[in-house]
Amino acid sequence: MSGESNGNTGSLIFGSQNDGNGAGVVWDYYNKILNVKTQNSSGILRFASANNSEAMRILANGNIGIGVTSPSFGLQIDGSNFGGDSFKITRGTSSFYILNANDSYGVLGMSSNHDLQIRTNATTRMTIDNAGKVGVGTTNPS
Repeated sequence: MSGESNGNTGSLIFGSQNDGNGAGVVWDYYNKILNVKTQNSSGILRFASANNSEAMRILANGNIGIGVTSPSFGLQIDGSNFGGDSFKITRGTSSFYILNANDSYGVLGMSSNHDLQIRTNATTRMTIDNAGKVGVGTTNPS
């Protein structure tokens, strides 16, 4: 149990003889934050499922790997074990995806009946509409 005022936390701490505070789970009721943490400067968070198979890893530098044990980027996804899209964002009925298909080409697109736009400086610079028409400098290509 943790106190309910600022600075009070409830903790489950894991350690060893030489590292009394190696990792932990800390509940901060006041700020409503659950922390899962490592204290070691090279500590890694590993998430596993399906008979302890690794599903995701967060390195000490903040890089996240899904299907990758040594991610070199902020977010690195290895989709070789996925049956569908490697990365998909859905909002309402609109679905955007990125896929590296069949080890031979990449796909960037909409899996819904919506236009795909490329923007810079919060302004649409190119549109591929749902009929396949391409417009540069317009959102209504003809």
